[in-house]
Amino acid sequence: MTGARADMRVGGVIWITGLAGSGKTRLATRVIDLLRSRSAAAVHLDGDVLRRAMDDHRYDRDSRERLAFCYSRLAWSFASQGHACVVSTVSLFHSVHAFNREQGGCYLEVLLDIQQGIRSPKETNHFDGPRVGMEIPAEFPCAPHLVFKNDMRPETLGEISLRIADAYEAVHAPLYR
Repeated sequence: MTGARADMRVGGVIWITGLAGSGKTRLATRVIDLLRSRSAAAVHLDGDVLRRAMDDHRYDRDSRERLAFCYSRLAWSFASQGHACVVSTVSLFHSVHAFNREQGGCYLEVLLDIQQGIRSPKETNHFDGPRVGMEIPAEFPCAPHLVFKNDMRPETLGEISLRIADAYEAVHAPLYR
């Protein structure tokens, strides 16, 4: 291997964030597939799956923020072992975004923006408790690397995932030449 794709053996974090039901997990799955097709050792950390694995059923603001920091530390642990770690999570906290940026290395922050009427109804169906963007104010990233309007069409998700994979490669490769 030569060039940027050879350098993808060294890890980084792609942090895909947005409100519940905005398509983060679907998008992350497509990004993972693309990165793996480009020879990256890629892993997906899904916030909903991690919450269940950690058996955490607290949804207040402080508990959500603590959990978001756990996701972040786990992602950076994978990245330090050479993985491209794609995290799909609400985790809309400025403190978490700042922490991720302070880690150095390859970090790509992606914000998914979606209209209320298009969002998946899952945000009201899978738990009881305050929701980010409703009862808990959302702290959207101040300067995300990428912002996408998601209309949930498969072709839109395909275009967005390609742009994220290309951006990761562009940000990632210069760090390790």
